Amino acid sequence: MALLIAAVIAAGLVAKVRADGFDALRREAALPIAMLVASPALFTLVALGRGRAILDTIIQSQRFVYVGAALTLPAIAVAVQALASVRRELALLIALPLFGVPGNVAEFNSNFFFNRDNFASEKDVILSLASAPLHDAGNPNPFPQKSPPYPESLTLPWLLRMHDQGRIPDREPLASEVERAVPVMLGISQGHQPRPAALVCGDERGPLSLTTVEGEHLALVEPVRITNASSAGRTLSVVYRPIYGELLEFRSDGLELRIEPESGRDRWRICRA
Repeated sequence: MALLIAAVIAAGLVAKVRADGFDALRREAALPIAMLVASPALFTLVALGRGRAILDTIIQSQRFVYVGAALTLPAIAVAVQALASVRRELALLIALPLFGVPGNVAEFNSNFFFNRDNFASEKDVILSLASAPLHDAGNPNPFPQKSPPYPESLTLPWLLRMHDQGRIPDREPLASEVERAVPVMLGISQGHQPRPAALVCGDERGPLSLTTVEGEHLALVEPVRITNASSAGRTLSVVYRPIYGELLEFRSDGLELRIEPESGRDRWRICRA
């Protein structure tokens, strides 16, 4: 579909130049062409600002797909209008972007991040921590702040206190793969604090394995998946994204971690001591 749209735009602009000349194209289509050129420029600047590997995430992110479509549609309209002046039947090409609408509408709720199912699963995990025999009430480790809907007051001590007061009922036990990920969720805090000078950014090849030392840090350059490597069996990976805080702090000792880029690339970057 992308190649077809590119071919239509190219053919239409050529037809416009042949029919009316380059001056007419510059006068009538300057803004649509500028918007078309701005699309890859925007994605490049966002990728440079957030880290190189986030470009893969941007390409697949719905909101950026919609921005790219909005920047491209005016150029498609100009191109189709020029082709229609050559052959009237080609005006039907204006409907080309509409072919993907039914499929996108059908997938909208399931792919949209802020949907009911997504929050229901997060709610189950968070409330289950209150009744899971994993930590004592004095544990100071905060629940990781990985997305804006989580308030700073959402901490494990608060959950345990609400459970003891009967305000949070007992929940079903966590699934085994989720329970194995809890030490990662509670053993790493994420925030926007300044990066310690001791951290050096460099390239990694393949997954990074390390043992945590309380108080030490990592700084994110790109989104990563962190897995509890000391636990046998299938384990849920916890995703940490720089947009929600570049600095990770280890809140416990001796946790064996496996860290790899969310993009799945073999070569990636992270900052560590």
